[in-house]
Amino acid sequence: MLKIQLDSQRMHQRKKLSGLFPGKMLVQRTSRYMSGRAIDVSKQGMGVLSSTHLVEGDLIALTTPKRTIILRVNGIKKDYARSNRYRYSLVLDEESSEAQEHVDLVQVFVHSGCMA
Repeated sequence: MLKIQLDSQRMHQRKKLSGLFPGKMLVQRTSRYMSGRAIDVSKQGMGVLSSTHLVEGDLIALTTPKRTIILRVNGIKKDYARSNRYRYSLVLDEESSEAQEHVDLVQVFVHSGCMA
């Protein structure tokens, strides 16, 4: 019974992603917009499922109505469900701007309506 209580408390604290990005995602290397969906978000990064081809170290400009946030591709895994899709780990790019120190991606997603 205790395990059930703890699991329900954890689920209550979790937020659901809509899968949408809170803005446009521009791959700086190619100057093309990235398509896909957000599958995981933390304060300093997010997991993305996409067929857009990225390489580790690519910079992505997430442009929201309030700001532009620079993310760096930190990891890549092939998605085994579909042959032309990849799972990307994107993190805040520390070298881009001092202002990014105060960015909380969870709050960006919540305020844009992409997470409830």
